[in-house]
Amino acid sequence: MKKKLLIGSGVLLLGMSMIACKQEPVEEVNGDPPPAREVVFSGKPDDRFVGVWKRQGADIRYTFDKSGTYTYKGTIYTPGGAQKIDSKGEWAVDGNLFYVKDEKGLVSDMDLTLEGSKMTFTTKGMRKITSTFTKE
Repeated sequence: MKKKLLIGSGVLLLGMSMIACKQEPVEEVNGDPPPAREVVFSGKPDDRFVGVWKRQGADIRYTFDKSGTYTYKGTIYTPGGAQKIDSKGEWAVDGNLFYVKDEKGLVSDMDLTLEGSKMTFTTKGMRKITSTFTKE
C-alpha cells in the first residue's frame, strides 16, 4: 500500500508540475521589420540654424552651413563599446520639420523646436527619441 501511495503521489506531482509549467502558445511573428515610411526631402536651409550645434550630454556635433550641407560628428556609447560617427549630407527646414538626407540618400524628418540657442529634435515613427542641441 505504501508503494502504491508513493507512486500515486509521484504521478500527481508530475502532473501538477506539467500543468504549472504549461506555456501558452506563442504567436509566430515574422522576423522582418515593419516597412519604413517614405520620407520626401523638403524645405530649404534657414539661417537661424547655420553654425555648430552640440548635443547636450554627449560628444556629438552637427555643423549646418548656408548651402544646405551638414556634417555630423561625434562618439556614441553602446553596450558594444564606443562608436565614432562621421556623416555628411543635406539639411532643410520646412515649418516645424527638420530634414536631413545622408550620403546614401536616406531621408529623416524630425519634429523641431527652436528656442534661442537651443534646438530640440524628436524623431518620428514608432520609437520617438528627443535630442537637444545648443548652438556653440
